[in-house]
Amino acid sequence: MCPVDIGGRSLLASAGDDRTVRIWNPATGACELVIPIHHQALARAWTQDHLMVGLSAGLIALALWPAGEVSGRSRDGAAEEYAAGRDVDGVPSSDLP
Repeated sequence: MCPVDIGGRSLLASAGDDRTVRIWNPATGACELVIPIHHQALARAWTQDHLMVGLSAGLIALALWPAGEVSGRSRDGAAEEYAAGRDVDGVPSSDLP
């Protein structure tokens, strides 16, 4: 687990052998987002607005923004993306805070 700050919200990120990155709300214990990745995760670190994930076959940088924003600019209508995925693991992105 590592702490991440997404839109002023203090959350936690996990990643591991199941080939997913998960964003957790530590206040509720709920998993808010599951991002599938192609390799096992060996390490993770938060750097400003990117989650760096060391994989068994390289490195991936995930840019994480709150729903409704892309690169800090507001979007019209319902959010089409949250973090790096859309409607991941059955949770509609627009339903996430």
